[in-house]
Amino acid sequence: MGTQIDYIGMWYQARARQGVDDSIPLRVFEPEGDFQQSFRFRHRDHDGIGVLFHFFRQQGMALPVMPVSRESGSPAWWRWLLGSAGELPPVDSDIPWRSFDGHDEPSSMQTLCLSQEQTDALLQRLKQNGVSLNAALLRALQRAVDDTLLAYPVRGSWLYPVNMRGAVPMDCDEMNLSSAFYTSVSGLDSLAEIADRLRRQLRANLHWRMWHLARIGRFVGRRGVNWLSDRMANGQQHLGSFSNLGHWQVDMASGGFPEDAVMAICAPGSPRYPVANGVLIVNGRMTLSMKLHESLGAGAVTAKSCLRRWQFHLEDA
Repeated sequence: MGTQIDYIGMWYQARARQGVDDSIPLRVFEPEGDFQQSFRFRHRDHDGIGVLFHFFRQQGMALPVMPVSRESGSPAWWRWLLGSAGELPPVDSDIPWRSFDGHDEPSSMQTLCLSQEQTDALLQRLKQNGVSLNAALLRALQRAVDDTLLAYPVRGSWLYPVNMRGAVPMDCDEMNLSSAFYTSVSGLDSLAEIADRLRRQLRANLHWRMWHLARIGRFVGRRGVNWLSDRMANGQQHLGSFSNLGHWQVDMASGGFPEDAVMAICAPGSPRYPVANGVLIVNGRMTLSMKLHESLGAGAVTAKSCLRRWQFHLEDA
């Protein structure tokens, strides 16, 4: 489907050299049945949306509508280079992770699925209150991490991805076509505060700044990206990378799956982004997924506990 170089993917390939797994797990399952099938893809090849479309094509499924950016192209260089979102609340630089004994089984992707009624009720309540779903998901996730992974609550730093499809040239829609920016979240923030912060950061074109900077491989090549990645490996630690892939209408039967099957997906995670997570709404049902990086020493039981608290705080939004 094209030969465009994936400059974003270079960073995941560089991290793989350091022993950081870039696997993105994907699961198709029946929430109330026995069917379950797991798949694995590499972040160096795809971002989350790219994984889904690669999977749909791989399985011979009917393709849903490709989500695209509201933007049609890059703003002038000075807008993304000098843009400011104003003063943002500072994050806690030292993260007070709890001590885990490491005896729990390793944290593979843990998933829970809301019913269609639960999903509808949540979305309707947020709409009536004029609240952004991403703001609700982020605050609930921060509170869940505070409850289960930290010695005491903090204002945390999360990487917030932005889909760039439709705003940047692409020969292959399955490659890494997402940018991101860092945002801070406290469990004490109001949902309006979080939503306003995200809007200001988007208007300041922070995602465009990271997009252009992350594609430095155009100038320094793979060796240069490897060199930079090695020197950034011990940089600031964040809580994780927030990943909501949105709403999808998918003909599951077209891929030979049960009609009532749903899908779940999760980011890879790393020592610098240890709380890997994923949100997906397929055919009206929301799935929440989580995987804790081994560097935390926490395993599947802790991940399941954090996941349940995420749902609890989300339904309380």
